Amino acid sequence: MENPEIQSHQEKNTNRLVLSTAWKIVQDADYQAVTMDAVAINAHLSKTELYQKWPDRATLVTASFSQYDSMAVNLHVPNGGHLERDLSKLFKELLPEINELSRPKFAGLVSERLQDVSLDQIFSIGPGKDFNKVLMAMLKRANKRHEIQLDQLSENVLNLPALLLVNQIIQGKQVVKKNLDQLITEILLPVFTASKVKWI
Repeated sequence: MENPEIQSHQEKNTNRLVLSTAWKIVQDADYQAVTMDAVAINAHLSKTELYQKWPDRATLVTASFSQYDSMAVNLHVPNGGHLERDLSKLFKELLPEINELSRPKFAGLVSERLQDVSLDQIFSIGPGKDFNKVLMAMLKRANKRHEIQLDQLSENVLNLPALLLVNQIIQGKQVVKKNLDQLITEILLPVFTASKVKWI
């Protein structure tokens, strides 16, 4: 029987080779050029082995992006004492990644990923990247400060921040912090704080 440590090391090397292969294809061409066949051949794997770990190319390239792109960020829970400040800090943290994914090189990645994962998981692509967990921590704090009433927020409302950010990516335009702050003040804050009306 094979030593578990050796097996684990081999698996890590295989994963690294798969992710680097997918990333090289994206860099040499674009997302549309990535095929599971090409990755399997270059990583010396069968397609069955490849699909066991990565069910589709969007999942694979997202993992590659998280591993290799310098614009991929780890998220932290902001604690600025007010929901508007916290949302602004969170969106600012994601700004480089949003602009990177908006480039033509990544066209189609986010829309394909949305076919397989729920909207609240679209930015949750690895350790330190659980957007929904960070958002919920912020909203729980806002609830304690009586800025919102969390139990009055529907799933549609809770998905709104991710939806607005995904929309920025799909539009394919470069975004500045002012654009994201407008989403917060014009859309998110009015919707989130409207929940208070039900219990004041």
